[in-house]
Amino acid sequence: MNVRRRSLSKDEIHKESPPISIRGISKQKILRSQSYTPKTDEESLELLFLSIAKDSFWTCSKSHVKDQLKNKNKFIRDFLEDKRGVDCIQIYQKIQNRTIKIPVVRRATIMHELQMKGADYYSWLYMKKIQNKDHINLFKKLEWQRCIGSGAFSHVHLVENRINKQWSVIKLQKSKNSQENLNTLQDSTNEDNIDPEVSILHAGKHPHILDIFANGILGGRTWVQLEFADEGTLADKIDAHISSSKFIPTQELFTCWSHIFSALSHLHELHIIHRDVKCENIFIFSSKDIIYKLGDFNLSRSFSQSNKYTTTYCGTMSCMAPEIIGNDPYSYSADVWSTLCVIISSTTFMKCNPVHIPTSTLCEKIKTHTDSKDIITLIEYLHKINHLERPSSKDTLELIIQLKEKQKNIETYSLLPEITPHISPSNVKKKRNFIIQRPLDEMSMRLPARPASSGTLYSKSTKT
Repeated sequence: MNVRRRSLSKDEIHKESPPISIRGISKQKILRSQSYTPKTDEESLELLFLSIAKDSFWTCSKSHVKDQLKNKNKFIRDFLEDKRGVDCIQIYQKIQNRTIKIPVVRRATIMHELQMKGADYYSWLYMKKIQNKDHINLFKKLEWQRCIGSGAFSHVHLVENRINKQWSVIKLQKSKNSQENLNTLQDSTNEDNIDPEVSILHAGKHPHILDIFANGILGGRTWVQLEFADEGTLADKIDAHISSSKFIPTQELFTCWSHIFSALSHLHELHIIHRDVKCENIFIFSSKDIIYKLGDFNLSRSFSQSNKYTTTYCGTMSCMAPEIIGNDPYSYSADVWSTLCVIISSTTFMKCNPVHIPTSTLCEKIKTHTDSKDIITLIEYLHKINHLERPSSKDTLELIIQLKEKQKNIETYSLLPEITPHISPSNVKKKRNFIIQRPLDEMSMRLPARPASSGTLYSKSTKT
């Protein structure tokens, strides 16, 4: 039987069609849809997190999570089976808060596996209400790469800007009032709530101090975005030279020390004491010329105009000033002593705090590692047990600049050709032998055997 269909009128054609019910689409895909409008705060926060963590493990579907864990420990695969990336974040938070009871070894195994994928960074951002629009735009641009350091105070995460491909670091640390104001400090840049380290970084802007890009408090944790040192730290540089059995050139050492004392001189003029100067806190940047910068101001503090002494016992033992070890009042000269320990370490490649070593004995030991008389002169100038006799950072900087220029003139002359069109070969040879009384290439020097005891050696770090 043939049925003739009635033609539709214009009004019926443009009439709004009823909503279509779509089945089989996961909640995650719905949240990603541009046409989806979140109805609750929870859904809007999850939508924000998915935009921040896009293309990462934490936005994967169940099948993708299973594929990424197929080569992992069987317990991990079974524990995270049929879980989405977002579910793994929730599991990590529960394990961290100890609301899930599992054996200690398995707990550590799962925590380590998730942390290798950025769990500490992304769990901090998960379901957090970020009110500052600049911060929202910032975190949407940043893509987590890896965790490059952790300590008693903070974790440091390497991130990359998705747009300009520039690297920076996000330093996460616990806020002093994180437990009291966890709800009120969801997203804050109030200077009264910011950690003292952040205030010092803002106040101490200098070419040889780590630059700060942004900061705030989110979820009760202070965060700071800092520039990334692509050449690592001075400690990394020393390890590399030990592996290759080569000393750091004297001219480069004086460049490093001049940069650090330049930063300290600037801080001391602002009445700020660092209190933790060491090789691990000196960062290296590659550019046309190598640049050294001072960082990690966790233990730093500002002095008032009336009181310029403190008695707090803190720092790293291998670089700690005698007055701090003796629980005596100390001031800016404590930083000068710590930098002396850095000078010894970068020259001898050993950690040495010469608290109980006479200056003459110390210099004799240093001479077994370098033939530079200028380095010996600098160490004699700084090695003053009495902090009242110790030179200031500004005076030390002036001396280093003078010694650096002297080294530059000597090394420049050492590069003269053996034969020049204006001077006869015999005269050049006599002149070179008269001026240059040291090896022409320090990089070719063999690493001398180190005595078993060349000072008070320490390896333990203490911070309060």
